[in-house]
Amino acid sequence: MSKFEKYFVIGTGSVALACADTLKGLNLNPTLIESRKSGLSSLRASCDKKGIVYLSLQGGDLKAFLSAIEESSLIVSAANRYLFPAEVVAKPNLAIINYHGALLPKHPGRNAEAWAIYEGDKEAGITWHFVSSGIDTGAIIDQRSVPISDKTTSMLLLKQYGQLAVASFNDFVGDLLNNNISSRKQTEQHPLHLSSHKPNDGFLDLNWSGEQMSRFLRSMDYGPLQTLGIPQVVFFGDTYLIEKYKIQSKEGLSEMRRFNPETDVMTLQKDSLEIIMQLKKV
Repeated sequence: MSKFEKYFVIGTGSVALACADTLKGLNLNPTLIESRKSGLSSLRASCDKKGIVYLSLQGGDLKAFLSAIEESSLIVSAANRYLFPAEVVAKPNLAIINYHGALLPKHPGRNAEAWAIYEGDKEAGITWHFVSSGIDTGAIIDQRSVPISDKTTSMLLLKQYGQLAVASFNDFVGDLLNNNISSRKQTEQHPLHLSSHKPNDGFLDLNWSGEQMSRFLRSMDYGPLQTLGIPQVVFFGDTYLIEKYKIQSKEGLSEMRRFNPETDVMTLQKDSLEIIMQLKKV
């Protein structure tokens, strides 16, 4: 028997849909609220197919909607960029949980997967936590981790995170509904990453070690999403976009930097790594 009367999933994408579908499978009739405005929403179409109630609400409209909820309600925030106002978080009838793409307390804020790679973490992962007055500071419900290898990119982590988040939610949701959930407070504080922040402001430093250049390029690599924009490099006073790159491990390399002005290809050999970059002058 669930302790809640109503259920809402707020966010966008496959994780939000999967969480709503799990609640739907438990006969709890959730409402999925897409918090990012889009013209033609594939999420709406998916909800229609699954019989899940769909709403599109942003900003002040979403705040007014949440403020008006009077029933005891579970709110699941998944792939959601909406920051819950303090007065909504403080409502005693609302239990708000959030999925975050990092092993909190490390890397609170935006684009945490990129920072985990760039800062050389050995593992990354996801955290489900209760929403509190701070950003990503609430008590931790569950965490799942994956190793970071020398091939890991931000795009790869995002794909892995989605699978981890859904599996985790499915494992603990029963206890949450039945008021048997355990959580632990966060006792550390780490710097908050804002959406405007980029590793080294988005510029590769040619004086870095080969390993650090690799971490930078992979952290900026969101594939076609280009979440952090296109990485750049300055060479002899000119700024270039790094449109493509390839990183190979090769033992016994001599340190070398070569630039072909006809093809705008730069080849770097450093610390047993060969990095080939297709550049485009800005």
